Amino acid sequence: MEKEASDPGKTKMIVLIIIGVFFVVVAVCVIYVWQARGIPPVEFLENAFTDNYAKNSQSPKNNSNNNEEGVNSLSGPLGSAGGGSGSGSGGAASSGNSSCHTEQISYSIQNINKYLACVTQMPLYCAKQNLNCSAEVHNLDDNVTGIFNLEILFFNKRIGITNPLFKIPKKISLGPGEFNVIYGSYNLSFNQVSASLPPDLDCFFNTITVPTKQVCS
Repeated sequence: MEKEASDPGKTKMIVLIIIGVFFVVVAVCVIYVWQARGIPPVEFLENAFTDNYAKNSQSPKNNSNNNEEGVNSLSGPLGSAGGGSGSGSGGAASSGNSSCHTEQISYSIQNINKYLACVTQMPLYCAKQNLNCSAEVHNLDDNVTGIFNLEILFFNKRIGITNPLFKIPKKISLGPGEFNVIYGSYNLSFNQVSASLPPDLDCFFNTITVPTKQVCS
């Protein structure tokens, strides 16, 4: 009977010893942290309990944030790919437009003939000259029919073509590959008393307007 009564006392003693050892270990740890890190024991214990509670309460929210960030990271590349396809189709449409401009058709003035004759001959000089000029105007275009405006300039070579003596306007219509002959004549009288030198008569075929066409590339 005495042995059975003494057993509960030994059990209490063992429990008290274990509890005492636990508190001693905790006290040693707290003192070590206090000396090593400079944190007071009370603050260390409060931080330990607070950090554990915060980690347990915030862990589900962190998981949800991670999931939201994953969705956002996928939506970025999809948006940029859509924008790339839109800009590509716009470039293809603009490249299909052709540029057009107006240019003069090809033509030529060929077979120019000049015939100078003295109408009135004096003993020492020609008192009156006559100059006949002719030329062929060719439309070198294969498709365009149009109006050519030209003029025949008669001038004294001693003075220059910038001061012509006479002008004869010419207007002709030519179809693709066609040509026509234009001609003109001019008479010039010379008085040896009023002029020291006789004129040196010449002519020039000047183009004013030529048909045009639209060219697209």
